[in-house]
Amino acid sequence: MKHRVCSVAILLVIASGVLGLSAAGAQGTPTVTAAVQVTTNPTPVRNHNAPAVARNPRTGELVVAESDPRSQGRNCNIHISADDGRSWGVGGELMPGRETDCSIYAEYGPYANLAFGKDGTLYVAFVASEPLNRSRNATPRSVFLARSEDSGRTFATATVFKAPDGNPDRGLNKGPMLAVDPKNPAKLYVGWRQGILAANASEKLKSNIAASVDGGRTFQAPVDLTDERGGDYPAIAVSGDGFVHAVYWTRTGIASQPAPTPAPLRPLQYVRSTDGGKTYTRPVSIDPGNQRADRPPLLAADPRTPDLYMVW
Repeated sequence: MKHRVCSVAILLVIASGVLGLSAAGAQGTPTVTAAVQVTTNPTPVRNHNAPAVARNPRTGELVVAESDPRSQGRNCNIHISADDGRSWGVGGELMPGRETDCSIYAEYGPYANLAFGKDGTLYVAFVASEPLNRSRNATPRSVFLARSEDSGRTFATATVFKAPDGNPDRGLNKGPMLAVDPKNPAKLYVGWRQGILAANASEKLKSNIAASVDGGRTFQAPVDLTDERGGDYPAIAVSGDGFVHAVYWTRTGIASQPAPTPAPLRPLQYVRSTDGGKTYTRPVSIDPGNQRADRPPLLAADPRTPDLYMVW
């Protein structure tokens, strides 16, 4: 089956169902309501960062995941709205055991990502470490998947990848991404970037995806999507035929070394899996890249057709 990738440079969508409708909106013209503050943190140096939002297809409730890298705990937090975003309450606890630091050193996010299955189950992928007071590259950060059947009020958390201590090439994991099969919510996929950009790196940066077939309770070993050049964290989407699609930004070079002249190409790569995430195709460049925005593209799949949509 042929898959088409449609790309644009900028995409702006106003979702009237999330933002609220006025009388004019009820006739089909979306209008934007006044902003509502989700968090209530009064600290002047607060820095609630990289928020993500999802809507429960069963109840209509909205859920936001975010982190405050300047707070004492640097946790990832959940907020819930049952009235289309007009008011918000604090959700359940994501952090497991001793690994409570979700946003160490305020690196670029996302720190957490979330999605609902068609049955209303909420999934939140995030990275976290113990508050060890070490340098960034020396802190093992593991990947987790939290599962909620009450729109984020309570969670059961599973380990997607346990970071080893003493091996920064495998221990530094960041940029959690998530996609759920639109027809079978028991199948879901968590992606992230693994590795360091440093002179002592012995491995390339990897763009990993780990698959689950039991609703996020257990995960298969992660699969690296990249070629010999490496890559950043992947955007993931699952089409209606169950195929898994991913795009990522090629990352090359060592951070501590001078940038080469001319700058290396950093193409945006596309891969797909037809066997539930066990294997992926060889990466195909769909844009020459050479950008320095530090953000991979976003990807969406039509659950009814083979069409894919990418934005960067």
